[in-house]
Amino acid sequence: MERDLLLAEGLNAAFLGIGLREGQPDVAVYSIQRALAVYITHGMSEAEAREHLDRVHVSNDVGELTPVWVDETTVDQLVTPQTVH
Repeated sequence: MERDLLLAEGLNAAFLGIGLREGQPDVAVYSIQRALAVYITHGMSEAEAREHLDRVHVSNDVGELTPVWVDETTVDQLVTPQTVH
């Protein structure tokens, strides 16, 4: 099945899949952590990789096909454990 997707060049290793949205075009979905790893592997520092990813991809709205960038955070990382008495 062929879809019109806007793909991030050079970041195939960060591709997670296709995001489906009711009444809107499907979009490519990428992992922020995996994209950073790609840039770091290519010689960028972590700070340079973050700045580049933010400037070139995350904050760049190119219309309804703009990819989604996922921060692969788990629920356990978001929730503060509650002590049960």
